[in-house]
Amino acid sequence: MNERRNLAAAYALYCEKDLEGAHSAGADTLATMEILLKQMERYSELLRTAAGLHEYCRDPSCVDDDGKFKWRGGEAVFSFGKHAGAPLRDVAETAPDYLDWMLGEDFPEETLTILRGAQGGELSEPGRRCRFRYSSRSESGSPQRLGLSCVGHPCLPDKESYLDRTPSAR
Repeated sequence: MNERRNLAAAYALYCEKDLEGAHSAGADTLATMEILLKQMERYSELLRTAAGLHEYCRDPSCVDDDGKFKWRGGEAVFSFGKHAGAPLRDVAETAPDYLDWMLGEDFPEETLTILRGAQGGELSEPGRRCRFRYSSRSESGSPQRLGLSCVGHPCLPDKESYLDRTPSAR
């Protein structure tokens, strides 16, 4: 039988006490904070900033934080909708109206930024928070890289120290 996987069980494991008043906003919030502090004591590899923890917990297969795009074979693909599994590059070329539709809907700003970039030939590469600008496909069918422009990431204001994992980011 597996152990319980809920807030009360995590509180018992990390804080070594029972959770009083579970399911009330105040008690659950304080318990979550105590658990996080205990986890940071226990696991030295956890970064000590909100941005660092966010990036540590982020699914590496996701292109965007909302998970609308995933990495597959080094290329961003749709993870939802009628183009699920299709490369973003291909949809931008063959169904630009779908990108237009998405841009008019209520998607997170990061997702919209990726879509606007794809419309202009800017596409992400795995493991990077930078975009490479591509021209249209060459005669061989592969994209032609024109240049690199780093657009950063809104939740990583101290990008250099986080990426280097220097002590200042902990």
